[in-house]
Amino acid sequence: MSATSAARLFLLALLAAFPGAPEAWAQSATPLAEEPEGTVEVSGESRVMVSGLVGEITLQGGPPGVLSFQGRTLDGRREPVPVALWLEGGVFRVGPAAKAAQEPLSVVLSVPPELVAEVEASASKLRASGLRGAIRVRGTQLETHVERCEGSVLLELQGGAARVSQSPGEIEIRGREISATLQGASGRVTLGTIGGRIDLREVGGVEGETEGTQVEIDGAHGPVRLSARSGSVTARNVFLGGEFRMNGALLSVRRARGQVEIESNAEVRFAETDSVRVSGIGASVNGSSNAVSFEMHGDGGTVNLERLGGTATVSGSGLDLTLWHVAAAKIDVATSEVKIDGTTGPLEISGEGSDLRILNAAQEVTIRARGGSLQVLELMGPAQIQAEAERVEVSWGTQLIAKSSSVQNDAGSVSVVLPSGAACRLEAETRYGRIESDLPGIEVSTEGTRASGSLGNGNRSTVLRIVAEGDITLSTRRTQE
Repeated sequence: MSATSAARLFLLALLAAFPGAPEAWAQSATPLAEEPEGTVEVSGESRVMVSGLVGEITLQGGPPGVLSFQGRTLDGRREPVPVALWLEGGVFRVGPAAKAAQEPLSVVLSVPPELVAEVEASASKLRASGLRGAIRVRGTQLETHVERCEGSVLLELQGGAARVSQSPGEIEIRGREISATLQGASGRVTLGTIGGRIDLREVGGVEGETEGTQVEIDGAHGPVRLSARSGSVTARNVFLGGEFRMNGALLSVRRARGQVEIESNAEVRFAETDSVRVSGIGASVNGSSNAVSFEMHGDGGTVNLERLGGTATVSGSGLDLTLWHVAAAKIDVATSEVKIDGTTGPLEISGEGSDLRILNAAQEVTIRARGGSLQVLELMGPAQIQAEAERVEVSWGTQLIAKSSSVQNDAGSVSVVLPSGAACRLEAETRYGRIESDLPGIEVSTEGTRASGSLGNGNRSTVLRIVAEGDITLSTRRTQE
């Protein structure tokens, strides 16, 4: 039997006799080995813990049943330096030998698959590769590189930099002011960081909480669920949707599939996504090229959307809303500013105390407005408008009005502009104002409160009906205020 094996058996018997011995006592006992290199058999132990070393620490996957180590100086000579190995309660502990306690070292451990590797260090470099068991790292100002490790990875760091690559297990990163990059990690990634920067490229799902951290995701193949306070989150190529809760943190999402749920009081940008749902107070939302749908409920803030292939559904109060070239929209707002230009599908709007300006709507428009102002210009399809506003302006940009339309204002005047050659039957009535018309074929009653007639040669079953509390102006030109 070798001297190392004999020492190991002696220490096992000693620990069994005193199971309550504290860690400090165990490390003051005779180590299994204290030499520049060595090998020890593994039989039922669960972990190997490295602590107290300063310099370069390398963990590499080794064969089953054997734990080996090697110590060298960090200078150009790379001379052998003793390393100490203890055993305590099924845990191997590796640290500096008494003679080299303060000396920077280069230590290499070959770790079998049945052991979990744990490292506690500071101001050092750590490299782990080819491990088949889990690895846990705690430290300050470490430069950490983990690659091709099959088990889970836990990094609890204060400062420093970390890189994890080609490791399929679950990965957890926690700490402050860390600069970390993960690439090709197919398992779930969990974050719990303050400050610093995290880059995730081609990973599995992502979850966790950050504060003041810059998070960048490019390629998430599982769901993303993140809460961020200040800092920023940029997510590209998200394949299974995500949930983002942002408190003072900027969010940018691009090329996301599935449903993206966002709660924010800060800036939100998205593009080339399937479906987005936003809620919050005071958010600033900018989106484009949305494929399926956009939904938002918010109070305060701004919303700018363009080139949406699906339906935009927006509700809330105190919003500054602009839609440009969207397929369809459903709007329900109060005390808001709304401008919509270029819808290709149906448009439904309900506004309370809001200023509404609608341009170039290609399909049917349905509007209920109370208070505020209302402009619906260059319509290409029918309109159903019911308002209680000081003034309502409506104009058509097409001669052919395919379906009957109605414009009613129960609190003020109405101005309607039709293109030359428009074809429909027109009926107008005012309760307390007068009607003025320069449309050919339209006759105004002697008292000026009713008007009717047919325009062009269109189907007379298509009726444009106008009712106002105040004056009505009918013309073939734009009426200036």
